[in-house]
Amino acid sequence: MKAYEAQQAIAAGAREVDMVINVGALKASDFALVQQDVAAVVQACAPVLHVQSHHRDMLPEQRGEGCRLPAGPERWSGFCQDLNWVCPAGATIDDVALMRRVVGPTMGVKAAGGIRDLATARAMVQAGATRIGASASVKIMADAAIAS
Repeated sequence: MKAYEAQQAIAAGAREVDMVINVGALKASDFALVQQDVAAVVQACAPVLHVQSHHRDMLPEQRGEGCRLPAGPERWSGFCQDLNWVCPAGATIDDVALMRRVVGPTMGVKAAGGIRDLATARAMVQAGATRIGASASVKIMADAAIAS
């Protein structure tokens, strides 16, 4: 279903696709199913796929696997360019640093949720985020303009 929806989104003009990994499969340690899930969407997508890989209720080892598995074999030949931290409480600096350690220096890491000011955005970038998802982006950019 995810692959079909991704195909439909691309056909409708989407340039980027976000997906959430199969959290139930990850928590059940069904890593093959997680890989298959991501692979199916990768095959259906344009070159940019954002895989949302984390949720607050995961155990620490599941968080690490949640980063490693979507990154996939040879980083899905460049298709899986960002791993996102998405959960109700928002990203933390420790979460972003974990993702950066697991996926290495070349894959993007997106911190999303709970980023409401310039200091927090900068801290996320310092921890390894390459993208920020924030509903307060206008305020953050205005603060950045004032700071420079």
